[in-house]
Amino acid sequence: MNLRFLSWTIVYVLNLIIPVLFAVSVVSGWGWLGVVLAVFTYWILGVYVCKASKSITQALLVGGFFVGFSQFSPLLHYCAGSIALNLEARSWLHTPTDSPIDMRYHIGGSSGAFLATAITGGILIGVALFLGFLFYGLYVFARLIPDPVNAKKVVIDPDGF
Repeated sequence: MNLRFLSWTIVYVLNLIIPVLFAVSVVSGWGWLGVVLAVFTYWILGVYVCKASKSITQALLVGGFFVGFSQFSPLLHYCAGSIALNLEARSWLHTPTDSPIDMRYHIGGSSGAFLATAITGGILIGVALFLGFLFYGLYVFARLIPDPVNAKKVVIDPDGF
């Protein structure tokens, strides 16, 4: 459990780099309370998953590695953040601020920031789980294919089973 917990924490923190830099440009004031609460909530849920399910944890870690690596070209993170900002701007939780930038995409309230962070994190964690289960499925499938070099010779009896 301790290795899974430590691995989850490392992968999770490394996946926060681009989303936090993205949040710096759109969140102000009490909005940071919502960001911190959403980040902490997802971390706690990950800790719970680490305790509850080894297979989901493995998928989350493998997929999280690839999602984290994709931060070098953060198209996925940008799209997830843009979707979250658009949904937050259209929700009743949106709190306009006295910002010189476009007010639709500036978050000053903690509830709106929580919503935007939760949506962004949900998209990124969902992609990580999808990739993790995909790669795990490919790994299992590859193990089912017999090795032609070390395979035993099969003798087929034409008279019966």
